[in-house]
Amino acid sequence: SITLAVFVGHWIFRAFSAPLVVAVAIGLTVLGFFVATQVTGYSAFLVGYGFIFGFANGMGYALAIHLCGTRFKENKGLAIGIVTAVYPVGAMITSFAAAPWLEHVSVKVILGYQGMLIVGCLVLAMIVLFFLSKGETQEKHHSSATPIFNRVEKNLVVRLFLAYGFGVFAGLMVIGHASGMMRDSGGSLQFAAFAIVAVSAGNILGGLIGGGLADKFSPRSAFLMVLGLSLLALTVLLIGRSPAAVFVGMAFLGLAYGAYIVVVPTAVSNYFGPEASAKAYGLVFLAWGSAGILAPGFAGWLYEVAGYFPETIILAIVFTLAAVILARGLPSSAED
Repeated sequence: SITLAVFVGHWIFRAFSAPLVVAVAIGLTVLGFFVATQVTGYSAFLVGYGFIFGFANGMGYALAIHLCGTRFKENKGLAIGIVTAVYPVGAMITSFAAAPWLEHVSVKVILGYQGMLIVGCLVLAMIVLFFLSKGETQEKHHSSATPIFNRVEKNLVVRLFLAYGFGVFAGLMVIGHASGMMRDSGGSLQFAAFAIVAVSAGNILGGLIGGGLADKFSPRSAFLMVLGLSLLALTVLLIGRSPAAVFVGMAFLGLAYGAYIVVVPTAVSNYFGPEASAKAYGLVFLAWGSAGILAPGFAGWLYEVAGYFPETIILAIVFTLAAVILARGLPSSAED
């Protein structure tokens, strides 16, 4: 549902102002948490929390990326990097806050409080956006017409989709099984938890680093540097196979993944400009959604067949190399 929200985002942003988009997200959040907490059954939870709130979540993410891409002429990558880095920070904070209460209250009660906290944050965001865009009836950066891509732009979207897809698929194959790989290397349960923390910390730092790279270098160069770091991390995992090597490799792979999911939307914004970037990113982002669904399950199946080492790592390296080949064909700038 997050992927769907990003995909249809360009239609939403052309029809509604930013504060109104947040207002719709508030309504969907309230509805989603109500269904998830007040209606019994797993299906209700899946629909309420997974689909309805997931769509609202995706709307918020897409709007934040869209505003960073259209409102920041300088330091655009850093702005997108901050947005992306804050994403896992929020998950970490709420997880630590909720953990002590799990033994005393039900999950639905915790979800209810979480929903109220999210709605409060969204209301604050809506107020801020209202004052920032006061007097505007429509985003001044955009026409109401949906952009139509020419052949060159369509080819660029396909190349970005494939490069993003291969790179993210490789990363999720491995970091999605960080704890399992740590255990498979001989690490304890505590080390398995540390591996997950290493990935999360790398994601946060990677978002900021990726933003800096996207601002300083051409899109193609930023792609290649981040993918090069990913290859280095995977090589450490392939050669080391010890708990220490897994920890270091996961930290750097998490950093590369965090940087990659910033470099890509920044590149899309730079290539397509404010008029067409939301539509282009909606299409490119389908690769992330597809990889998120398929990669962890595929890696789990591969583990059952052959084990984590070395087959899973080698295949992740192959996918990353495919992303490198695709990235080498990207233009250096929008003018190219």
